[in-house]
Amino acid sequence: MNYCLVSSGFQLLNVYEYSQVNYIKINYFALYDTAQEKLQILNTANYLNIKKVIFIERKKIKTYFKLLLIFFSKRVNLFIIGHLEDNHMLFASKIVKFKKVVLVDDGMSTLKDYNHYFDPKTIKIKYPKELIFFSIFKFKNDKYYSKNNLEHILKIKKSISNEVFFIGQPMENLLGVSDYYSTLKKIIEKNPSMVYISHRRDSLQKLKYIKDVLGIRVLRLDEIVELFLIKSTSIPKKVISFYSTTLVTLKILFKEQIEVNYVTKNKLLSNDLIEVFENFNIKSEL
Repeated sequence: MNYCLVSSGFQLLNVYEYSQVNYIKINYFALYDTAQEKLQILNTANYLNIKKVIFIERKKIKTYFKLLLIFFSKRVNLFIIGHLEDNHMLFASKIVKFKKVVLVDDGMSTLKDYNHYFDPKTIKIKYPKELIFFSIFKFKNDKYYSKNNLEHILKIKKSISNEVFFIGQPMENLLGVSDYYSTLKKIIEKNPSMVYISHRRDSLQKLKYIKDVLGIRVLRLDEIVELFLIKSTSIPKKVISFYSTTLVTLKILFKEQIEVNYVTKNKLLSNDLIEVFENFNIKSEL
């Protein structure tokens, strides 16, 4: 028996890939905060032909009781989680009895989580012991790392449109509203056929401004971007974002069919992250 506990469509996609690589069956459990998060997970499950996902709504203390009912003293061979710093997932990992724990990717945070987990100064009492990282990123510690090539998700080529997708993130909260929109305007000038893919935390006011003032189309998805493009008959000629993990996953999935660029005028970019982009042949946009 194998269990997983995820909280996003992207995490679920990676768990499915792990199950295919290792020829195992998994019982799927998913945490969610909002109806949109639940829908994204459900749409991903439907596409992957996952027949059953048990959903657990996050409701503060009630969630822990629900986790106790489901996982307490359950004996499993494998327990897969989707985020190293998710308190609910860590709690579940403490009450279930497992032989091995695997962590799948949850965006760029996986890079930080890996370095933190193997830092000798880290107090590991709250983390599972001998955690295996199943990741699209390349790590040095082969004993605790398994490469995720997303090879079971997509196997066919697509037609390519003239559109450019910009993968949204709530970066105005980090860069400042003025700098954020100034950068976005420069990108639009270079890419007049751009479509803004909204982030689940984007406000309606922000999306209205992008549509009405900046004059580009806004696309709100009820599924993760990767799944949207996997299901679509065509893909955009270019995808741009500040530092979304989607840049890496789309590069792995579609290889050179899509030009994938990151925004260099971004004070949050670290040298390690730029190195990751360069290793995947992801280019700078500005």
